[in-house]
Amino acid sequence: MTDNFTPDRDVSADPDVALLELTAFELITLLSQGTTEAGRRTTEMLRLPEVPQDSPLLGAGLSSLVVRRLARTEDGALVPLGKLAALSNVLFTADTWVEATGITDRENNAALLIGSLHGSVVVEPRPNGIWQVLPLESSEPVRVAASRYVQAAFRTLEGRPFGGSVKVTDAKGARTAAVRVAADDTWQLVHGPVDQKLEPAPVRPDPTFRILAEAVA
Repeated sequence: MTDNFTPDRDVSADPDVALLELTAFELITLLSQGTTEAGRRTTEMLRLPEVPQDSPLLGAGLSSLVVRRLARTEDGALVPLGKLAALSNVLFTADTWVEATGITDRENNAALLIGSLHGSVVVEPRPNGIWQVLPLESSEPVRVAASRYVQAAFRTLEGRPFGGSVKVTDAKGARTAAVRVAADDTWQLVHGPVDQKLEPAPVRPDPTFRILAEAVA
């Protein structure tokens, strides 16, 4: 996970206990088991490719999940276990997706935060085709958690100017908020529906980056 970004919940004494790491093929295999619109949208938001049901890649993903004891098979179907079962419940019932990004001229971080009635998670791509997943505190709106993710990126990424953004997709539609922090610490904010032309405006610096969460509320 992005350095200094915490899930803001009790994940036991060691956050790694709650951390779930999946390969891209394992994640694709998991999502291929569902038929809900939420699952389809989650696949789309993660920008994962659609794989035919008879693809050997799905078979490899299934075998990997079983060997890692994250799932078992029943009548040829995948049955998630433990942390993977909890993740599955979120992905297939999701109603809110928030893309969070932080970028400089040297580095960038990005994650997808997913909310549902069964909880919330942050999913972040890592090198070598690995995806890291951590649970989020259910009482915290995912857009607020996303603003904290951008804040963590601001603290850790080298280089300026810095650009940070959150994009929310839910029943209200899609809307975005983005800030640009110049080398002299002047800030500009742009926000609104994604299908409209948006103009940036100067704003006061907000080291908490809550301004992003408020702009997409």
